[in-house]
Amino acid sequence: MKLNKRELVLLSILGVALAGTMLYLYFWQPLQAERALLEQQRQALTKQLDRLEPWERQETELKERIASLKEQIQIVTEERELGIPLPEFLVMLENAAQVTFVRLESTSIAISDIGAITTMQLSGTYHDLYRLLTLLETQSDALVLETVRFSGGTQALTATLQARLFSGAVIGEVKVGGFPERSPFVPRRP
Repeated sequence: MKLNKRELVLLSILGVALAGTMLYLYFWQPLQAERALLEQQRQALTKQLDRLEPWERQETELKERIASLKEQIQIVTEERELGIPLPEFLVMLENAAQVTFVRLESTSIAISDIGAITTMQLSGTYHDLYRLLTLLETQSDALVLETVRFSGGTQALTATLQARLFSGAVIGEVKVGGFPERSPFVPRRP
């Protein structure tokens, strides 16, 4: 079978088109996809560098912060190993009172088998006490407010709060070798 000139030209055009299609599908398209992926990675890394660049000049400050945090962790660890555990709730309560400018007059805690009941005497302005109550209500996984009583004038209010603490809000076991008689949270023996 002999092909004429016109058929040869058409077959050549078809061959070039097939070769171009194959080149595009198996070479150019994967390269474009890889290029787009690399561009996205470059943009993400550029954003991360831009975010971290201000900290690069503050290396000494960061080292001081890290040292301070390690020291605080060591102090807390040593206190817990001495067998003087504080309930996590009291730490949270002291921090919340300090942040909201409320004066914590007294706190009492009665431990039960499934948690504890605490009574707190607080004083401050209405706005500050309201902010503290709002902070306590966000701790729904640690406590439930049962009783709230206010007394006093508009500028100096006294509040009595009673809350039920769940067992996770109270540190349970005293460390072995500690001083359980110094701890108000001596675990019950079965």
